[in-house]
Amino acid sequence: MGLSYRPGGASWDYHGFAALRKQIAEFEGIMDLEAWWKNRAPYQGDEGSGTPLMPWLDSGDVHGFFSASQCRMMVPRFEAILKFLGDHLSAYDRSNLVALVRGMQFCAECDCAMSWG
Repeated sequence: MGLSYRPGGASWDYHGFAALRKQIAEFEGIMDLEAWWKNRAPYQGDEGSGTPLMPWLDSGDVHGFFSASQCRMMVPRFEAILKFLGDHLSAYDRSNLVALVRGMQFCAECDCAMSWG
């Protein structure tokens, strides 16, 4: 069982996804992701609040979707993370992040939502 994103085909098992999300949160300056979730309001679309990855960091790990505008907002940050953290990511995480970015780029261009579950 795990988490898969469509389009793009990125997928992680639940443990691997949680570990990657924690690693990226720390890169974004969120050192305690559990406390961050408990002590803040859910993401409501304010692009000026924190990292552009707020929708992804705040998303559930069961199912949901990102709008085309959210994808557009997140792509450049994920690309920067791939550039800076690339050597510190496993090949599995790196290839899935590349697939996630490609899927988000597709959604941004086609003005369609990205779903996961």
